[in-house]
Amino acid sequence: MDISDIITYLQKEKEKKTLQNLQKDFYVKVSELLKKYKKQLEAYKSDRKENREVIATIDRLKESLSELINIRISKIMMYTVLEVKEDLNK
Repeated sequence: MDISDIITYLQKEKEKKTLQNLQKDFYVKVSELLKKYKKQLEAYKSDRKENREVIATIDRLKESLSELINIRISKIMMYTVLEVKEDLNK
């Protein structure tokens, strides 16, 4: 998994009204990806350009992941409200 996979999941989640399936162990793999970038950050401490690039990648990853999670939470809440509303109408 890499950042492009997360962006792809984000795009699908934005485009579809329903909650999209995520890859098995998605969040575990995202955590591993973040750890990999943080190790790279440690390795590039002496190289300012490489260091900035890794920081920018980590920031993009965190922003994309945050947006994905927020969209998914909104969808879950919306479906929960709709389900309760249906139950109340019955």
